[in-house]
Amino acid sequence: MTPDGDGLPKVGPSARTLGVRPFVDIQPDAKGHVHPGQGGMSVSPDSIWNIPDHRRPRGIGNGSTGHPNDHVFAIAKVSAELSIRPDPLRPATHAFIEPSETVLLVKFEASLAGTRPDWQRGWP
Repeated sequence: MTPDGDGLPKVGPSARTLGVRPFVDIQPDAKGHVHPGQGGMSVSPDSIWNIPDHRRPRGIGNGSTGHPNDHVFAIAKVSAELSIRPDPLRPATHAFIEPSETVLLVKFEASLAGTRPDWQRGWP
């Protein structure tokens, strides 16, 4: 993820920030609600090498082709408002941080942003 000036992840609606891309990563319903089990912010469990090559900063090497100024961050657990769900298609290498209950998209985005202090830099 892209670090902010204080070294923590930058919050925003992109694939390189702490957040989600509405209608790409998660589908709000007609009333602006998002639901558990429907997607969310992508994360890679257990190992830096589970991060796709195009998301790992180039400086890590080993086929990494991501933005050279990005960092790798890790989080041990999330608040009760969020849940981590393994991707049923790739449970060993990909997961989603999703809302734990139906909420407005803005509430889900705020919950993700609220985890910002909990992320630890794993690389560099």
